[in-house]
Amino acid sequence: MKLLKDFFFFFLLLDIDECARSTHDCGQGQLCINRVGGYICQCPSGHVVNERKECVDVDECTKFAGQVSEDLALLY
Repeated sequence: MKLLKDFFFFFLLLDIDECARSTHDCGQGQLCINRVGGYICQCPSGHVVNERKECVDVDECTKFAGQVSEDLALLY
């Protein structure tokens, strides 16, 4: 078990932060989040990634047509 912990610690020391180095391929408007051994690209809330790695707005009115939001229901 100690060998596994030592390996993990060594791996952490070797992690390359692609976000800080700007070597990631996140699209415009995406947030680069560093992970051990890599990174992820995250779109802002209310957006999803399309096939071209672009953040596109989710049209909640069309997607949830006819449904009332809990937040909205509290106003009535």
